[in-house]
This record gives sequence, C-alpha cells and structure tokens, in this order.
Amino acid sequence: MAAMNELNPDFKDGKGETKVTLSKTREQQDGPLKGEKFSNHSSTIKANSTIKSTCVRVRLPLNGELYGYDVEIPDGHQIDANKTVITPKSDVIEIKIVKIGEFTLPA
Repeated sequence: MAAMNELNPDFKDGKGETKVTLSKTREQQDGPLKGEKFSNHSSTIKANSTIKSTCVRVRLPLNGELYGYDVEIPDGHQIDANKTVITPKSDVIEIKIVKIGEFTLPA
C-alpha cells in the first residue's frame, strides 16, 4: 500500500473539547474519492482508526490507497479516549476530541 493520502483538517478548538472536520482535498474530490461517501465506509473507518490518549488516527483504506489524518496531542497533555468519537458523514469525517485539562489543538 502506498503512503497515506492526508485528508484536509479543519480545527474548531473549544474549552474541554475540539471538533476536527476532515474533508477531501480538491485533488481527492476530482479524482480517486469522487462520488465516495465516507458514511458508506463507516465500519471500515472505525475498524481501521485508533483513539489513544495521545493521538487520534483516522484511516480509510480504499481501492488500494490509504486515506486519513493523525491528530497529535501536545506533549504532556491527554484526551479522554473513551469519550472521543469519530463520526463518518457523507462528505466529511467529524472527530469530537474530549480534552483532559486545558490545551489548544492544533498545537
């Protein structure tokens, strides 16, 4: 499998949680992910993604390619892995990151 093709991240940082919205890049929209709905691959995304106290890794293997994004948590900080949720929607993948303590994402 080739190197991971990163999805486009948008961070909305708030007190106690951060919402990250992953969307297709223009190249992905016009090419290999054209017409693909993330919601149709929900179980694959959830099975291949990981949520740990120090990072969230979203992965979608599709047609021999790997798509995704890594949200790294700043050193010395953690997130609540049990309350952090990855939700594939039609054109975006939403991640609700619940923070332990106060810090800003992206760092």
